[in-house]
Amino acid sequence: MGMIDRYRKKGGFIQLVNLIETTGTDKREKFLKMIQDENASWESEIRKKMLTLERVATWSKTYLMEIFPHIPTQPVACALFALSPEKQALILDSLSYGDRRKTEEAIKEMKPNPGEIWASQVRIINEIRQLVSNGKIKFEKFDQDLAIPENIEELLASGTYIPSVALETYSEPEPSAAAPIAGANQVSSNVSDELALLRRKLTALTQDNIRLQKENKELREKVESIKDQIRKIAA
Repeated sequence: MGMIDRYRKKGGFIQLVNLIETTGTDKREKFLKMIQDENASWESEIRKKMLTLERVATWSKTYLMEIFPHIPTQPVACALFALSPEKQALILDSLSYGDRRKTEEAIKEMKPNPGEIWASQVRIINEIRQLVSNGKIKFEKFDQDLAIPENIEELLASGTYIPSVALETYSEPEPSAAAPIAGANQVSSNVSDELALLRRKLTALTQDNIRLQKENKELREKVESIKDQIRKIAA
């Protein structure tokens, strides 16, 4: 059995992504190489969909506030320990004043080893995956490249999967006047609506293509069956 065979069923792709993204760097690259040798499309998409704390740090404060306030101080501090001060600050800014101060103090006092840092980062990644699974955060709204279609396994198998157009990482606008804010929000809303409509159309077309391929295959099989019957009668 190949590396990805057990993950071809519905929901298997995200399970494999989560397995890879929570595996240490050395083993992760070995797994990805095995997947690439077996199916390059799967390997390419897995790399695009993997979560890392560095990527999380680029998200808007709006979405970080949905994640980090629910995680205890020690794991957050330990996970942030390996990040640059700039990226630490981006995540710390999503915490309340009290929690931020406690986390900053914990970072200064601790000396975690690589295993402890990695375990804490995995805890955060799993927390995010759980929030996505529960529908509390949606990648489509702020990091489109991470969004995973429900039927991605079928799309990859059919060769009809078209990666989503990546959106720029969302950041909160900070204009000085109310009128520009309204205008910017309206433009952003219009663009988002258009992109959402295009994505829905693309999904519908892809699903229609898959359906037509199946119908075509069934028709070919029926034609072959009829031919076989005719040949038997003629014989």
